[in-house]
Amino acid sequence: MKKITINEHNEAFLFLFQYLLQNRNDYLFIHIDEHHDLSSPIFLKSEYEYLSSCILYPDNIQMDLLRDITYRSICNSDFIIPLYHFGLLEKTIWINNKSESHVLYINTDSEQVSKDKIRIYAHTNEKTTKNAYLSTQNIDYIDGVNRKLIVSVDLDYFSKNDLDGESVEISITEEQYNEITKIKQNKLWLLFGRKIAPIKRNDKFILSYNLYDGKYDDILIEDKGKIATKIKKIGSFLNKHRKDIDLLIICKSSISGFTNQKYLAFIYSQLLSEFYEE
Repeated sequence: MKKITINEHNEAFLFLFQYLLQNRNDYLFIHIDEHHDLSSPIFLKSEYEYLSSCILYPDNIQMDLLRDITYRSICNSDFIIPLYHFGLLEKTIWINNKSESHVLYINTDSEQVSKDKIRIYAHTNEKTTKNAYLSTQNIDYIDGVNRKLIVSVDLDYFSKNDLDGESVEISITEEQYNEITKIKQNKLWLLFGRKIAPIKRNDKFILSYNLYDGKYDDILIEDKGKIATKIKKIGSFLNKHRKDIDLLIICKSSISGFTNQKYLAFIYSQLLSEFYEE
């Protein structure tokens, strides 16, 4: 088994694209995460053409170029759809804490959204049983599945914080602050509405972007006992299927803040301890 630890989930695309390209197998992808990560990435046209060429000529893959595409064109929630689109992935089980079990059959398409950019997007398809995406809380669904696995564990599954994860702040000048707050038809309000907020904090001026802004269920803070129970469950699953797992990706979600930073170190160390415990 190959194990990789990443800081953010966009990095999963870098390793999964390379691994699946070089190891063509009928893998089942186990996605343990509080977010479905089925958003639509936008690539430069040249990037899209390069990724398409890699499918035809796998030996032409250039890791420096793939790395640049990953960090410039893939967001945290974008990495799964292009894997389906380029035919590298067909079946996913998404393990999360709140979804009732249901399955989607998805198709992907691409569209040119500007002269130099192409968007890949997904839509459901009731006429096919290919490209399945099962959402469930029940990790026991994997029992009895006779196939090789690739597993990705996002630590926000154990304790998430969407309020921090969806927000970002940038410094602006006092002049920009006044322009945003006083001009009613400012283009920022037209584009983003209440997703943004100009803030004066002491002597600094800040533009904040936050999609949720305190939605009641965005912060899932649990005590260590409850977190440890979930870690043991996932650790048990990983150990039980150790021989079936070819690739394990552990995502910290540490830069975005989607994993509750208060428990990040505890979750990571405990998960490794459970997994490596024979």
